[in-house]
Amino acid sequence: MLHAATRLFASAGFDGTAIQDIANDVGVTKQAILHHFPSKELLREAVLDAIVGHWYNALPRLLAVAAESDDRVDAVLGALVGFFTEDGDRARLLFREALDRPDEMRRLVAGPARPFLFLVAGYIKAGQTAQTGEPRFASDADAEAYVLHVLALVLTHAALGPVVDAALSAPAADRAALREKELFRIAKRSLFFKV
Repeated sequence: MLHAATRLFASAGFDGTAIQDIANDVGVTKQAILHHFPSKELLREAVLDAIVGHWYNALPRLLAVAAESDDRVDAVLGALVGFFTEDGDRARLLFREALDRPDEMRRLVAGPARPFLFLVAGYIKAGQTAQTGEPRFASDADAEAYVLHVLALVLTHAALGPVVDAALSAPAADRAALREKELFRIAKRSLFFKV
């Protein structure tokens, strides 16, 4: 049900999607959906909670598993790219919500999503001020702005990739991998002294 709602909200927007559309897609009655989600707004919140909630478990584990700064960046960035490219509707939904319902998205970013942004930014700040040896990360990078820009790059990669691939001269089968490789290069080059 949440997957269908994600896809339909991403495609037609929250206002353009009726509960009946979701029910038809899932093959249940409208009343069955309303039994679980008494309003379309609660269904929307559940869809967004599922996207944000994924990171409650994934992000701390990713930061703890990889010991080296380069490995951690690869692990977090790889998981982020994988999550949104596995289902591009997640990224498309976030873009659509940001355009159609900016006040609600500001609350999401300032509320439930903020701890994850600060967790990654805090890791970067710690790497910028390392007391032993050389700092791991470029000291002139603003950690919070960096995290937000990289997130925007990942969302763009996942949401718009199939559209912008038409502009690439590489063979069609190689375009997504080429864009992903370049995304990693950009993210790492702007954070590390040397890549």
